[in-house]
Amino acid sequence: MFCTKCGHEIADGAKFCVACGAKLDDDANAKNEARGVAVKRLSTEEKKKSKVWIPLLIVLLFIALLGGAVYTIGFTEVGQSIVGKILGNDDAEDASDSDKPKKSKKTKKSSDAEAESETTTEEETETDEYDGPKQDISIEISQIDSASFPSVTMYASLLDTAGNVIEGVTDKDLTVKEITDDGSLKDVDIEDVYRMSGSDKISMNLVLDQSGSMDGRKMDQAKNAAKTLIGNVNLKNGDKLEIISFDDYVYLKQDFTSDETALNSAIDAIDPNGSTALLDALYAGLYQTYKESGARCVVGFTDGEENASSYTYEDVVELSRNTGIPVYLIGIGDSSYDSAELQNLAEECAGRYYSVNDSDLESILSDIYMEIYKQQQDYYLIKYKSQISENLEDFKDVTVEMSEVSKYAGKFTKSYVPTPDVTGAFDDKYMDKDYMIEDSSDRKVTEADLDGMGLSELRIARNEIFARHGRQFKDPMLNQWFYSKEWYLDIPEKYSPDEFNASNGKSISKLENENADFILKYENDLIDREDIFPDAASSDLSEYDLALSKENLKRALKQMQGYTKTEKLEENIKKVQEQIDADEIQY
Repeated sequence: MFCTKCGHEIADGAKFCVACGAKLDDDANAKNEARGVAVKRLSTEEKKKSKVWIPLLIVLLFIALLGGAVYTIGFTEVGQSIVGKILGNDDAEDASDSDKPKKSKKTKKSSDAEAESETTTEEETETDEYDGPKQDISIEISQIDSASFPSVTMYASLLDTAGNVIEGVTDKDLTVKEITDDGSLKDVDIEDVYRMSGSDKISMNLVLDQSGSMDGRKMDQAKNAAKTLIGNVNLKNGDKLEIISFDDYVYLKQDFTSDETALNSAIDAIDPNGSTALLDALYAGLYQTYKESGARCVVGFTDGEENASSYTYEDVVELSRNTGIPVYLIGIGDSSYDSAELQNLAEECAGRYYSVNDSDLESILSDIYMEIYKQQQDYYLIKYKSQISENLEDFKDVTVEMSEVSKYAGKFTKSYVPTPDVTGAFDDKYMDKDYMIEDSSDRKVTEADLDGMGLSELRIARNEIFARHGRQFKDPMLNQWFYSKEWYLDIPEKYSPDEFNASNGKSISKLENENADFILKYENDLIDREDIFPDAASSDLSEYDLALSKENLKRALKQMQGYTKTEKLEENIKKVQEQIDADEIQY
């Protein structure tokens, strides 16, 4: 007796199949009885056929004695016929091909055209459109890495309606199209599609609020949550974390590393104090993370409202979009910050916003950290070679869609910059420099060191002498400049301008003070002998250029009034006037 569902042999009269669990009704038992009779009949016939093997062996021995030529032709064309007649099967095939699908017979005179037609049919079958019901899925490109442009890597989540990762997606399931400047779609060849594995590293930048309102139990729970994440990421296979903290200012507690001990020590060193410079910290985190490769993200939390940053909301969004790095934000508590602004900021930075109660902060923060990390692990990498060759510093759109042969349906369009500009307000030739004068604390500065520098460069050169000793700045230009330098973020002890001045800069040497005074004198002499903005009629003035005292800006405005009138000059005059009218900047 056999199961009608799986074919497994079972005992007579059984109610269920022991192999597949299928219930057997009376009809099924009747069918099995009939099948049993048929099997017995088949066994009898097979026994009869087995008796013919003796004459068959005699025939085969006879064929072997006919010689090489007869053997070659006779066995293939005659021998099989004889064997078939003996076995009762005129169409019997060679035993070695018994498991292969039968092919339609062709004469030796089949034309090349017929062969070509058969090949075309087979190829068309392989690429036929999937004709079953398609399953809708969610596609989201979280980040695009164009560091090796024109080679581009997209990190995408592919989820079903229940939020589960779609398994087994290959390049045949996807199409990638670039949207050209004129709005047309251009197909690109996908080079590789695969799910993130242990060999694909993840870099996460933790930006932690250490303002005074975090003091006590909240800070302890936040530290423990960060340590839980450190213990769960795959540091041994190359995952990295960076720890940045902030109050009025920004501190790089530990740059990117896979050293668990160093990361935990950095967390322990966080000491709550001061106000909330969240935007400065996020900007510094994005700038640092941009230097890493692979899947990258910035994760920040705060329990208070932004009130101390030089960088703006727009600055952070622009840098996130330019670099393709998502920002995830966590608001702690429910009364001390603008939750709507944090949510909008996270969404504009291709991340997500979480609002948590501080009653069980450690557990909730740990879960959020691990959710974000797990999302990075579940990405699909989609690699392709871009066909774009013009305006590479402008945003471009790329669309990923499930293909016609896929059983899934979904589509997502993402904007990215092929060659991002991360210099902010600074000129490229200076943004790549760590120092204006690298050794100005160790030797006497000369006029040769200062020749060719503009007023903004001279101000940086003068203030970097103090910055080396941990002095902080609230002037936006200086603040932004030094927060882009890892050596500055690495300084463990930093001082507000008031704290630094109160100590009379005791750490500053006599040589350093003399160099700072020399640079300041050179600045003043330059203003006396040259126009402040000599190219204002033809070149844009950036916020970098405008970061001068109001006295010097008024002087520049007076000089510009005598220049030949151009549209560019009018724009620059307006910028200078707006800067003069703005609130006084305390250097």
